[in-house]
Amino acid sequence: MKPLEKMSKEEKRCFLSNDFAERIIRLEQGISASFNKSVKYNDTEYYKSMTVQQQRDFEKFMKGKKKKIALHVLALLLPLALIFFLRADVTGNVIRENIGNSFSLTNLELGLFFIFLILLIAWVYLALKSKLRIRKFEKHSKIIENIIDKKHQTTKKA
Repeated sequence: MKPLEKMSKEEKRCFLSNDFAERIIRLEQGISASFNKSVKYNDTEYYKSMTVQQQRDFEKFMKGKKKKIALHVLALLLPLALIFFLRADVTGNVIRENIGNSFSLTNLELGLFFIFLILLIAWVYLALKSKLRIRKFEKHSKIIENIIDKKHQTTKKA
């Protein structure tokens, strides 16, 4: 996905509207969950109120997010799989001649391990950064909700 600054006006509009729709749907799901009712995103009232075109765009948006997550997981697991296949004894030591020391790691295996380690650290960092941003957003929205509640209470009394 392109950064927001490099998107065209139409791409920005589409992305931001779908992102906003996802946030509203997640909020609706959270409210339903607080009443012990699990609701799929396509069963929410907000999703049902969308036009057919908006629903198609939103479905495409959600599929793109799933692909992005799958690519992240693949990027984390690929170095481990490569290390496993390099260490696997598929040919019965016919090709590999270092039979004596089976626990030694080659430079390639060490490199793949360090790539995996760097990817894992980057993924954890980005996940924590995202969680902190969400907490900060929730904290700010809670302040706004409190202000709205106070205004609502004062108008009820009057």
